[in-house]
Amino acid sequence: MRIVSGLWRGRNIVVPDGGETRPTMDRTREAVFNILRSASWAMGSDGSPLLNGAKILDVFAGSGAMGFEALSQGASEAVFFEMSSLAIAAIKKNVEKLAAKTTIIAGDIAKIPENKNIPAFIAFLDPPYEKGLVPVALEILTAKKWITNDTLLVIETRKNEEITNLNVLDTRLYGLSKMTFAKLG
Repeated sequence: MRIVSGLWRGRNIVVPDGGETRPTMDRTREAVFNILRSASWAMGSDGSPLLNGAKILDVFAGSGAMGFEALSQGASEAVFFEMSSLAIAAIKKNVEKLAAKTTIIAGDIAKIPENKNIPAFIAFLDPPYEKGLVPVALEILTAKKWITNDTLLVIETRKNEEITNLNVLDTRLYGLSKMTFAKLG
């Protein structure tokens, strides 16, 4: 797996061994970040992409591919939430390899600490498919002050999964996956 654009374009990243995670494919990541660079709803008040200088979350991070891609393309800080020890080891290797500014929060999302800093501008959520984890994660992230109504959510699910109570800005299908761009309802 590789970074598709930006500062680290073409650099390979480590993915966890085994089938525990399902990394977002290169083409899908490229399409998502093209949208984040061009969609009117993904722009800050000054007209520049929200991604520029943004604090981002990569929830259910797996290899951290979405977070590392965001950092490569201008985000200033990434926070990775992951519970798999194999995935955490892969993220740590990628942090060392890329010298990235990151925080890794290991463990069950239900037990994350309260955020004492600025909430995320963008949150990527890629939970295991069809387990109903998106609403639960959003509720916890909101209660713990990691996201607000202003946070742009980029959620990957299986294409037939529905997510309710969100202000959906755009939806795109990529093979069996669906990327939903939204804000809290």
